[in-house]
Order: sequence, then structure tokens, then C-alpha cells
Amino acid sequence: MRRFEVQFFWVAMVLGVYLAVATLLRAARHHGAAWEPWHPLFIAMVIAAVFVPIYGFLKTLDARELAVDAAGRKLVTNLEVFCQRAVSAMAEKCPEVSVNDLSVHVWICLADGGFDRRVSFMLPEARPRSGIDWRKGKGVAGTAWARREEIGTDLSGLNADLATLGEEEFNRLSESRRYGMSAAEVRKTTHCAGIYAIPLFARDDPFTTLGVFVVDYTGGGGFACVQRSAEEWPIRVYSGACEEILTGARSMLGV
Repeated sequence: MRRFEVQFFWVAMVLGVYLAVATLLRAARHHGAAWEPWHPLFIAMVIAAVFVPIYGFLKTLDARELAVDAAGRKLVTNLEVFCQRAVSAMAEKCPEVSVNDLSVHVWICLADGGFDRRVSFMLPEARPRSGIDWRKGKGVAGTAWARREEIGTDLSGLNADLATLGEEEFNRLSESRRYGMSAAEVRKTTHCAGIYAIPLFARDDPFTTLGVFVVDYTGGGGFACVQRSAEEWPIRVYSGACEEILTGARSMLGV
């Protein structure tokens, strides 16, 4: 729906009701007592005159909501395809890596600095969530967004810092070294061995970050190979395809 279409329908509805009622009032002068205001027949006609344009307007809004929902489902499906292909490609390049330890996500960047984390591919299909509100500047993905650059991190170093320093000293480290995370948040992510995050920019506006392509590895070793493969073809093709899809859906995303 175009930008002003909803406003146009509101105006059309009001005008439709006005013209219908005005016509009835004019007819009342020529058709006797049955058309006088507050007569049951007259009231029924007024209700019909008001109901029809309102009903048409509501059906238009309903159709618009259905169209938006369908577009949203199509967006998720298209992005999921490339997430799945990326997992398959990395598992093939890294024989020591189990596909069950890999997941790939497209996190959409929101105007309020948060992420819409609706697109992902992983086996098994569900994993426990950390409960952390990942945002711009928090975590590897959030830092990649804030810095506008790719970041690959073996998280064993971060966990070692926490184990060595303790919570208070760890929290005094620079934000960049701990990726904006507190000691408590790092403890919630110990299941994750490494993250590789690729910012996705609008093709028509390279200064706008639309999302982040996130590779999440939970295995006991092999992240070095995962990171190398994330930096090479075909992962670059798949992340680029996601960038293209998000650019095409930019108006729907509102970013």
C-alpha cells in the first residue's frame, strides 16, 4: 500500500458517509413521514449508509494486513534458504565440525537499536536462549553493527578473561574487549565457542545497516575453520544475497 493510501481511504469513507446521509436528508423532504428523521425506516437507511463504507474500509485494512503478513513470511523463507546453505557449506569445508554445532541467523537491525531475531537455521531446530537482550554494541553481532565491520571471535578468550580476573575486574575491562557484555552475560553464553558476524548494508545506501549475518558455533573445537570458511566463497555469496533481499524489503522493514 502506498504511503498515503490509508489516509485516502479515511477521507473517502467520511465523504461517502456524508454524501449518503445528505442524500437521505434531501429525500426526506419529498417522501413523507416515513423519511423523517428518527423514523425507523430512515434510521435503518442511515445505519446502512454508514456501515457500508466503514465495512469496505475495514476490509481494505484487513487485506493490507494479509498482504503484509504474506510479504513477511516470504522474506523469512527467502533468508532461511541462504542460512541453511551457509550451514551446509561450512560443514562441508570443515570435516571436524558437526552440522549440529552450527547455526546461521539473519538479525534485522531495528531503529531503536535492538534486533529482530526471527530468521535462523540450526539443527536441532531449537536451542536454549541466553535471555540476553542483544542490541547495537552488545555481543559480537551488536559490536559488528556498531563498528560497521565484520568480527570473528573465538569466545574461549573471553571466558578465560572472566575466569582469570573475576567478575569485578572483568566488568572494568574496556567495552570493546568484552564486546559490551557484563560478566553475568558472558556466563550465560559459555555454551557458545565462537561467533562470526557480517553486517548487511543497504545496496542503495551503504551507510545504513539493515541486518547482521551471524554464524554461531557451539562445538568443542574447529572454530578457526568455521571462521575461515565464513570469510570465503560461498558464504560471501549467501550473505550478499541476504543483503540484497533486505534491501528489496527495506520499506517493509522500516529501517
